[in-house]
Amino acid sequence: MPVEPERVRKLNSAPERPDREYVLYWSQMNRRVDANHALLYAVELANRHRLPVMFYEGLTCTYEYANDRLHTFILEGVPETAKRLKKAGIGYVFYLRRTMKSRNDILYALARRAAVVVTDDYPAFIARDHNGRVPEKLDVAYYVVDSSCVVPMSQIDERQYGAYSIRPKITTLLPKYL
Repeated sequence: MPVEPERVRKLNSAPERPDREYVLYWSQMNRRVDANHALLYAVELANRHRLPVMFYEGLTCTYEYANDRLHTFILEGVPETAKRLKKAGIGYVFYLRRTMKSRNDILYALARRAAVVVTDDYPAFIARDHNGRVPEKLDVAYYVVDSSCVVPMSQIDERQYGAYSIRPKITTLLPKYL
């Protein structure tokens, strides 16, 4: 089943480049193989261009909220992610930036070989900052895909301040996405 168009946004004007090596999925927030619309969209694009998918997951110690608890959670999931991606025939690159002096250009190096970059659409944390500055630095199409909620965030048109206001909207839209 194709990813619903309302989940997908293109954030730059660069074209898709099907003459390159793969479609790159950059896992920023949704570090999972199942129930991941962004990964599914990357697979759709890869199938359209007859290319493989490369799943990139990076972790750095340099962002404001970096902490041992979060990083332990992420690192403990890496072997299972690698195993599941291998079983699905999807390439996997994990990069751990250990110090401020370590390389910080892995995404850009991978993107230079990519036909398209697909990543997570997430309105908070570091993904919002990345998605605000990375797309214009690339020479390939950069798509963000909302995979955080059953009902895409774009379908709720204004900020909600409580369950009492959002629940009826989600209830109305839910059948379309189940």
